[in-house]
Amino acid sequence: MAISHPKTWHLHPETRLYANSGDSWEITGSGTDGQTYGVSSTKFTAASGAFTSTLIGRTININNTVYDIVAVPDFTELTLDRGYTASTNRLWCIGGAFPITSIPSSTLYAGDLVKLPKATQFSIGNATWTDGSSTVTLETAQTQTIEDCNEVWTGVENVNVAADTSYYKYGTSCMRFQVLAGFTTGTIAYKAIDEVDLSAYTKISFWLKTSANITTAMGLKIVLYSGGATPVAVDTFTVPINTSTSTSLFPLVIEKDGGGYLGSSITGIAITVDSDPGAPLIYVDHFIACNDLNLCSLLKPEKSLYDSLEDTYYGIQSINGTTII
Repeated sequence: MAISHPKTWHLHPETRLYANSGDSWEITGSGTDGQTYGVSSTKFTAASGAFTSTLIGRTININNTVYDIVAVPDFTELTLDRGYTASTNRLWCIGGAFPITSIPSSTLYAGDLVKLPKATQFSIGNATWTDGSSTVTLETAQTQTIEDCNEVWTGVENVNVAADTSYYKYGTSCMRFQVLAGFTTGTIAYKAIDEVDLSAYTKISFWLKTSANITTAMGLKIVLYSGGATPVAVDTFTVPINTSTSTSLFPLVIEKDGGGYLGSSITGIAITVDSDPGAPLIYVDHFIACNDLNLCSLLKPEKSLYDSLEDTYYGIQSINGTTII
């Protein structure tokens, strides 16, 4: 069997939680204590479930695979539309929007309805749209490039750093950090940059991919610092938790911890963790400082200018000065 169709799916451009099941905006329940009983069994259990009959007809995401909930035998057990390889400590989630950049495979079918959140619209001012081109040119820059990730960062001991051309979004490469077993905590890698004033901005936006879950305990952070031989952290950004690994780079926009404007004399950027992350692969690309316009934004031409595109929104791959791709 497989999940039934047609369905209504919810997608959100700023969601990072790849474990969501996509059938509602809000998460109804989630955990890491799921148990599956083999491909021939449709039984799923979770001690923390608190399942009720209202879940019948909903979907559940188990380790980035979506299933229909067919029945609820009791508050810790569900009957699914098909089986899954036997295992314990399964990640599971009911509800919550899918990330717009990575929908679980074999989920969308012809006839399904896809919903996007109604967001506050804002003007980016005058811009030039060229037929047949993926480039939009702004009249005035609204972001500031911090680091384009085309030159290799410096890794600390027990971290291998390389320029990667498999997933990059801007320029010629992204950065790949391979954290080895001997690493414990603190700075993973860093990069000195030309001094830049970011005091007009309140957020950063960038692309990220990880091979391991980002947890609260891990405390993955981006740090902007100032100074030469003895750099001082100026702005710190805590990366939101992600309860499942990603298959491609996804965009983030993050306000600095504590809020407020960014520093006026930034000379470097670093990626850090609060606790031992294990041995994951971490990819990053194209860091920018921003306010409203960011890598999670969707662009749409003014209706009066391009009537044929009035219902078309475009995702953003990169923003460098006045150039959007």
